[in-house]
Amino acid sequence: MKINRVSAGRGHEGFTLVELLVVIAIIGILIALLLPAVQAAREAARRSQCSNNVKQIGLALHNYHDTFKAFPFSFMIDPPNYPASLDGVNANVWSIPILPFMEQTALYDQYNTNLPPFMPPNADLIDEVLPVFLCPSAPGGGTARTYDADYTNINFPMIKFRAAPSDYCPNEGIASGGFRSQAQREGWTYGSIVGALDFYGLNPTSGKWETGGSNMAAFMDGTSNTIVAGERTGGATIYELRSPADSEVSALLGPINGGGWGDILNGNNWHGGTLYSGTAWDGSSTPAGPCLINCSNIRDRGYHCFHPGGAQFLLCDGSVTFISETVDARTLASLLTRRNGEPVQLP
Repeated sequence: MKINRVSAGRGHEGFTLVELLVVIAIIGILIALLLPAVQAAREAARRSQCSNNVKQIGLALHNYHDTFKAFPFSFMIDPPNYPASLDGVNANVWSIPILPFMEQTALYDQYNTNLPPFMPPNADLIDEVLPVFLCPSAPGGGTARTYDADYTNINFPMIKFRAAPSDYCPNEGIASGGFRSQAQREGWTYGSIVGALDFYGLNPTSGKWETGGSNMAAFMDGTSNTIVAGERTGGATIYELRSPADSEVSALLGPINGGGWGDILNGNNWHGGTLYSGTAWDGSSTPAGPCLINCSNIRDRGYHCFHPGGAQFLLCDGSVTFISETVDARTLASLLTRRNGEPVQLP
């Protein structure tokens, strides 16, 4: 029997090694060109969602003001028997009173306003993740960033609770520190340092009773020239720039960083600034510095998020604006005070 053999020919050969490498290189170049565009598009979508969250918070604050003729307190604490005990204590934070105005009436109806957030039944409510308080650009999502708050390091060892994160916090004003000093060097006049929302109750540090509750008339610098709230990465992870700080630093500061929407300390934000390096802990304290945006998310130090170049801010007139992290301290200080009398133009 005759067997026909197929002769070897070049018509059926595959790619040579050189051709294959060229194709792979071209594909790699295309991916390298397209990937930044894809990432930029995704970040633009996340930033848009974050802006919408801030807008919803602003609408809730305005609706609250329309109803009660004042904005809510930044936070409130009334410990009538402190330091002997917490018997009869009440406390609250700005985000809880506005829940009914942001489609969370069912949750608010379960909340007992005669008790602080860390006591039952309230403690079982504030660990619920609410998307409106989450910036999509913040790493980890909501459930993964739910944390255990513990006020032992600020002399309240009996206060421990679990809280869902919030990536937004109010503006109480400007504290002493590197940021204020930098603003003054740039020509900012040190007068009134009061921000948008006020503390209400007995200040355990000074022992004085303070009355909060600002209204529209209190914004003498103009509602479009005053920041009410801004972004600050929530949860219990402390960040230095965009990287997590040492785990020991987060363990020390995270439980008292006010990173949750139901955490009383979320309302405690007198901005002192931090170092441009983002250094969160120098071994004995949280070092202050001139940076106020995107250097660290430490409470009382400034604002922080994962948007490239800046952060979202809510103004008293309800508008949302993106402010660059390189904005001069004088302009930012003017936006953080409501009655200092200085002219300011949004950057």
